Amino acid sequence: MESELNTPPTAAPFDRVPARRAFDTARTSVKIYGALGTVSLLAVVAVAGSGHPVNTFMWVRAVLLPVVAVLVHRLTVSASRGSRRAFERVRALAVILPIAITGVDLIPGVCPPWYAVMQTVCVLPVIRLAFLTRGTALRTAFPRWGPRPVLPGAGRHPARSTWCGGGPNPPARRAARLMGRGLRRRGAGHLGAIAVRFLPLSVRPGSEGVGRPAGSHSSGVTYRPHPGRKSLITRRSALGGALAAAGLPLLAPGLRAGGEAHAAEALLPAGPHRAQDPVPPAFTMAMPVPRVLRPLSSTGGLDCYELTIRKATAEILPGTATEVLTYDGSFPGPVIHARSGRRVLVRHRNGLDMPASVHLHGGSVPPSSDGNPMDVFAPGTSRTYMYTNRQSHASLWFHDHAHHMEAEHVYRGLSGMYLLTDDLEQSLPLPKGRYDVPVTIRDARFDEHGQLAYTMGDRTRTTILANGRPTPHFEVAARKYRFRLLNGSNLRIFALSLSDGTPLTQIGSDGGLLERPVAVPVLTLSPGERADVVIDFSRHPVGTRLVLTNTGPGRPEQVGKVLRFDVVRTADDPSKVPHVLRDLPPASALPKAAVTRHIELSMDEDGRPDPRGFINGQMYDPERVDTTVAFGSSEIWNVTNANKRASHNFHLHLVQFRVLERGGRPAGPTEAGLKDTVRVMPGETVKLHVTFDGFRGDYVYHCHMLDHSAMGMMANFRVR
Repeated sequence: MESELNTPPTAAPFDRVPARRAFDTARTSVKIYGALGTVSLLAVVAVAGSGHPVNTFMWVRAVLLPVVAVLVHRLTVSASRGSRRAFERVRALAVILPIAITGVDLIPGVCPPWYAVMQTVCVLPVIRLAFLTRGTALRTAFPRWGPRPVLPGAGRHPARSTWCGGGPNPPARRAARLMGRGLRRRGAGHLGAIAVRFLPLSVRPGSEGVGRPAGSHSSGVTYRPHPGRKSLITRRSALGGALAAAGLPLLAPGLRAGGEAHAAEALLPAGPHRAQDPVPPAFTMAMPVPRVLRPLSSTGGLDCYELTIRKATAEILPGTATEVLTYDGSFPGPVIHARSGRRVLVRHRNGLDMPASVHLHGGSVPPSSDGNPMDVFAPGTSRTYMYTNRQSHASLWFHDHAHHMEAEHVYRGLSGMYLLTDDLEQSLPLPKGRYDVPVTIRDARFDEHGQLAYTMGDRTRTTILANGRPTPHFEVAARKYRFRLLNGSNLRIFALSLSDGTPLTQIGSDGGLLERPVAVPVLTLSPGERADVVIDFSRHPVGTRLVLTNTGPGRPEQVGKVLRFDVVRTADDPSKVPHVLRDLPPASALPKAAVTRHIELSMDEDGRPDPRGFINGQMYDPERVDTTVAFGSSEIWNVTNANKRASHNFHLHLVQFRVLERGGRPAGPTEAGLKDTVRVMPGETVKLHVTFDGFRGDYVYHCHMLDHSAMGMMANFRVR
């Protein structure tokens, strides 16, 4: 069944396994190993004191086993930052070593019979785990080991996956009790069932964030756990602790591979479903207007800004402090006003514990200021971006673009508006000042504590935010307003309309004003797309309440309402919408294309737990130049969505293009202006005309459904 976001159901693939989770696991497991070492030594001492013979091997085993466990654990965390096969081979080692050690115990004369029997009983859960993971983790490490089995509960429901935080975990003590009963049924004995209850567990339930995943495209930066976030104990980590307490510490690191069938979940029943989002009823909160930044200095044709990328809290839900990531503490993100021909310099200081990269979406900027996904700056450092503004007016936006992390960073708040104007736009009698309102719409999901819950590919984000508030209301005067709409979602496509059936008057798109205003009954926006619309509230008496609705994918009762406009007063209105907004050359007058290219977007749709994204059959490689274009040339790019179910869109850095055709037919009037992002529905082809006359250097193009680009749906192009 097609998901509500027009994306196939996915579990969390290995390439998106959060490095933060590895460190959280490390922190908990090291405590377990320390306790294990103490228990092992005390056990051998107790046996020796009772008169039973204790040979040298038993002493060496009791001392070295915890040391080996810690070393293997460190290798697991280290390998998780490298290739998947290296990671899984270390995981395989963590399963094989206990079995091998027990095999030595069974050699006649090495250990007393009672000791060998005890170790054989303790290793039974590991043998069971090795059997269950034969086709998953071990198959990845050693492909010849046979086909992949289908395990119970694998990839069925996002709320039951705890690797990437799909919903609240049961309290740790309850998980320990479940694990104790499960281990007794599976031959681990009462020792593991009892010991698991006394492990140092964090009882905080909740969902986990996904940071930069371990993958082959690393920027070489070390990632630490999210600051202030406690280590979370799940059934998986409880199982690891139980087996460790039973004398099997090497199993604790990385019990399951990210995104594949999970042995722990195969052994135990799935946890409870996610609780309902603690959001208020629709239209409870007022929609704020984003803060406008003032330059630190404005001299010599240059405006200078300085921003700190840092954590903050925001009252997204009433009475709840939600942790967010911000530019200078603003949520929703701030607004920078700029003017064509006047340079803007922005110095960003990274106050996070993760690298960052800032991309001016839709901007024609030199490569050094483009915010390339691999061009990150480390925590505690700064980066200066120079925007020359050598383009006409446009409603642009800026957001984080650090590869693999941009999805969560943008989701948690790292975005802002960059409104570029020029003499042409200023000369028009459009609504201005307080009647020109930026509005970012997006979806979200909150855990039971009112915190933003992030999981890659989450299909349960059903709370709609407008300027960072859930389905708010906005007081307006009975006059015309200009709303600069931005779809800031990771995946969701919006189809917007007014509840009274009045068409929206669209006057602009990604790259600025359209040639003429267009009456739009339903306005469709994919992630990253913008549209400027004018709504005339003078048609309605004071007291009218008009709802901006969404008929895009999803259940109407969950995602059908976006924002309510409350007409509360009258006001003079000198503004109007001209019949002609600007001159744009028709398609026949565009520069002749020197090259025609074919770009195919695709991702796995075969139900695998770790789907990959491709452009022209290849996953993203930051070292590979996929396309080379001549500076100043014009080209035709035919962009095709090769999938049958998954929707995509296409964003090209550096340039604004023209959409010539959609599905073999001329583009509609809403796409007749300058664009930098265009939706591409399943099986559809859009024809673009692109002129590369901005700057020389290396840039990227990708699907701006950020989860898809993180899967590999991104490529490099070089202008020379």
